[in-house]
Amino acid sequence: MPEMSGVEVTRAVRRTGNPVYIVGCTGNALKEDQEEYVGAGADQVLTKPVKQAALVEAIEMARRRVAGETVPRGFAKSQHAPLKSVTV
Repeated sequence: MPEMSGVEVTRAVRRTGNPVYIVGCTGNALKEDQEEYVGAGADQVLTKPVKQAALVEAIEMARRRVAGETVPRGFAKSQHAPLKSVTV
């Protein structure tokens, strides 16, 4: 992304209080880079090449977040109503 890195976007989204499920995706398999995403508020990090099973798992976890079954680390469950799904 030309304006912000994925980590910067993740931090910005979490600062707004948005509980959306965030998946970081990186070509760097170093544990430190993955920890940076998680520390910024990402729920999950996928490394490239992305494996189909990992992507399916991320989509299922995002579905659970939309249904209000999960919240990001550091958020109180009662703090947020279920998210509205958007069809594109």
